[in-house]
Amino acid sequence: MKRNAIHVRRIAGHLMKGAVAAALLLAISGGAVAECNNRGKLDTRYCDDDGDLVADAPTDSAQWLDPDVLIFSYTPVEDPSVYENVFTEFMAYLSEKTGKPVKWYGADSYASQVEAMRSGRLHIAGISTGPTVFAVNLAGYVPFAIMGKEDGRFGYKLQLITHKDTDITKVSDLKGRNALFKMSLADREIEKVVADGAIVGWDLAVGGQSVMYTRSRVGEPTEVHSAGVSKGAPSRLSGFNDLLVSEVDIRPAEEMWVKTDRGYSIQVFLVKP
Repeated sequence: MKRNAIHVRRIAGHLMKGAVAAALLLAISGGAVAECNNRGKLDTRYCDDDGDLVADAPTDSAQWLDPDVLIFSYTPVEDPSVYENVFTEFMAYLSEKTGKPVKWYGADSYASQVEAMRSGRLHIAGISTGPTVFAVNLAGYVPFAIMGKEDGRFGYKLQLITHKDTDITKVSDLKGRNALFKMSLADREIEKVVADGAIVGWDLAVGGQSVMYTRSRVGEPTEVHSAGVSKGAPSRLSGFNDLLVSEVDIRPAEEMWVKTDRGYSIQVFLVKP
């Protein structure tokens, strides 16, 4: 389960209690910190003298920001404009409470979102769990709210949806791998094309008879591979990491599935010396 958090740069002012809104007055600028008794893992431009693991507001008010327009962004997706419409009411509410116009910034990646916050071009953002650590340490994010329900529950569920006639009926059928499938538009038949380690990206070759993809495994660095759409064993096309493999003792990994005391199956890899 992933938990999404609404983040804002350290502000000088009061946070409004409400749905997920804040009265945003001032935000940290990107100036370097002259003196710092405690920084932890924060970037050198930030200080954490109060020990709460997030950046302190600069003691010099000249480093504070008071933007005329607040910029808001949410978790990057393929089409950022989708979320823009979802958060229209939130941005209107935020504008009402702060007295400032609020504009949408459609980030195309977490890296661009963190960079925009670090440079002062982004003031409020919803970020997924994974990049939160980087956002806090590199951009001065201060997490202050998460999406939740009135009964105290928070987070969301991910669902795996397959065709009714497929042989995939539970998550364990995927066995921890990223498989590629094809579906006939005529009869909606779903057929597995290839299940070859962790497939990160893929594209059809000219003619559509084969698929090219980047694949990695535990003990095997990422390389480009190819497989026939209808038949044929996967074959490696690139050797970008051959020099690395020849110089580094990368041990093969033994795959195992372990049952937890709650009955869950966890995929683990054992690397022996």
